[in-house]
Amino acid sequence: MDPDRTNADNSGRGASAVGASPFIGLLSSGQLFDGGGGQLFISAEATKVSPFQKPEEGKTPAIAALSRDYVMTQVEASLRRLGTDYIDLYLYHNPDQRTPAEELARTMDALVRAGKIRYCGASNFSPKQIGEFLDTGSSRRNSAPLAGLEDYYNIIAGTRRDLMEDELFPLIRRGRLGLMAFSPIAEGRLAPGREVDRSKPWAPVVDVLDKVARELSVTRPQVCVAWVLARQEVTSVLAGAELPEHVDDNFAGTRLVLPAAALAALNAASDKLRSVDTSGR
Repeated sequence: MDPDRTNADNSGRGASAVGASPFIGLLSSGQLFDGGGGQLFISAEATKVSPFQKPEEGKTPAIAALSRDYVMTQVEASLRRLGTDYIDLYLYHNPDQRTPAEELARTMDALVRAGKIRYCGASNFSPKQIGEFLDTGSSRRNSAPLAGLEDYYNIIAGTRRDLMEDELFPLIRRGRLGLMAFSPIAEGRLAPGREVDRSKPWAPVVDVLDKVARELSVTRPQVCVAWVLARQEVTSVLAGAELPEHVDDNFAGTRLVLPAAALAALNAASDKLRSVDTSGR
């Protein structure tokens, strides 16, 4: 599996980036192609640089500093693997907790000016860190701004939903950032055919998802994708897929506009998970 061409829905599965207008707002350029049915999709190269290093057998993963030299080396390696001259979207995937936002911003700006990347983003950064990025960008004229974020967001995200909506969404609006929300199926926990453990706090949400799906004659994954995209802050969705039909299902979800009553019912069910840590459950 090519690490530069495949992301996962946190479950080891392949993934497809989908959206009402995929990547538009997060990326303003790319190769457009006709996807049929009057849809236009963007073909773009996107990859990440992470401070976490592949560990040697039996050892704890090392964490590298996201220094300029380290990032430059990783970009060149990705360009070679991808067989391309530039990367459309390059993201910092997790902070290293030591490199200042100013240095991270300068490195990405240098890569844009060198023509190695077109846009820069961040994944899994805290609201405080994103705020620092935005402050750095506003204080440095003519520098490449942060283009967007990639973060975990779905209907059963619980406390993560709280953080996204209460803290990150205001920053997204302030910085006019794109957001690629990953794992709309919650790491496979909302996938059809998987038995629902009734002891889980999110089990009642599944009941509402299925009720809405039946009423609209669609599938549960389509409702999950449509719920995420109903938020104006979300630009596109990164959804897991094991089979071609799963990709079709994901794209179908981008065409689904949830009726007001259905959206209200889903929101009410999800709201009951507010302040509930659903990670690892």
